Amino acid sequence: LIPLADLITPNTHEARILGSEDPRDLLELGAKAVLVKGGHNIGDMCIDMLAFDNELQAFEAPRHPTKNTHGTGCTLSAAIAVYLVNGHTLPAAVGEAKTYITAAITHAEQLNIGQGAGPVHHFHKFWTKDER
Repeated sequence: LIPLADLITPNTHEARILGSEDPRDLLELGAKAVLVKGGHNIGDMCIDMLAFDNELQAFEAPRHPTKNTHGTGCTLSAAIAVYLVNGHTLPAAVGEAKTYITAAITHAEQLNIGQGAGPVHHFHKFWTKDER
């Protein structure tokens, strides 16, 4: 399926299984673009790397300490799709989606639902803490 994809978005663990953490190497699998997500890496920053059209671009955001990160990958890829459909270039769509997912992770503690790893707060802009 990868050669049919405009963009694949593996995290670093998945990228290693596919053959490399370097998104440029993964382009050889046939996708038009590769975004290797760095949220699973250690450090103060989450750095995602996008390879497309012979370019490599980094997208950085500070790591927010929370256990509520369930759904981050799905949310990021869906947000990228939404921004692309709305006319953004690929790098702009990734940047906007990265900003959105970072905010959703930052506000995830406000939800206080479920047990274990909770979800990110998709609607953080619309719900206040008192409206849960």
